[in-house]
Amino acid sequence: MPILIGLSSGCRKDEPAASAGGGVVQLQDYFPLERSGRWIYEWHNARGDQWSGSMTVTGERSEASLSIVTVADTTRMFALTEASRSAYVWDAEGLKHLYRISAGGDCTAFDPPRLVFPARLETGRIARSSYRFRVYSAGGEERFQASVEQQQKLLASVEIAVPGGRFEAAPGVETIWTDTYSDGSSQTRRRAVWYAREVGPVRIVSGIPANSPRLEGDATGLLDRR
Repeated sequence: MPILIGLSSGCRKDEPAASAGGGVVQLQDYFPLERSGRWIYEWHNARGDQWSGSMTVTGERSEASLSIVTVADTTRMFALTEASRSAYVWDAEGLKHLYRISAGGDCTAFDPPRLVFPARLETGRIARSSYRFRVYSAGGEERFQASVEQQQKLLASVEIAVPGGRFEAAPGVETIWTDTYSDGSSQTRRRAVWYAREVGPVRIVSGIPANSPRLEGDATGLLDRR
């Protein structure tokens, strides 16, 4: 369990080849988390607000023969800037999110690591996973926790044009997850992300109503440049 040891210490301050016809995508080819990797996005919502966000690979280290990548996330909206950093790892099961630490020091730890997406998705098959997350204060005290049930499916590859370019065959991954808290309350959320081969996420739609037949949500992010 070396990855989980690293996960906890991070929070507690110890500091595809794709085939549109075949319907199978090897997703590691679609999100190259490499040194110096950077993605900048233009965001907007239905109300007309606009803002920008970015993801930047800031480090890489080896643990238990796996490569753990650190990514800084920054969102700039109006005069406000929010920042955090996360740790990810690729293994045989897919891309996994170990933890996220905000600029203020609060940390969210995923146990087992949250599956961002499986290594392989096939049309018509639902990938299911479950995990817990715990949120810690900057001082290391646990604030709350929740259990999560998640399901993901492959969306058809489509042509997508964004400020950062035109991509002829971008497969999408739809994720629906339900957080259940210790007081018994729960919240279901849904998002869809389209990926371009050897580029990464090019279109992100979040806040999609759980039962909507349309993949339209509260906010949309489009790749601006890398």
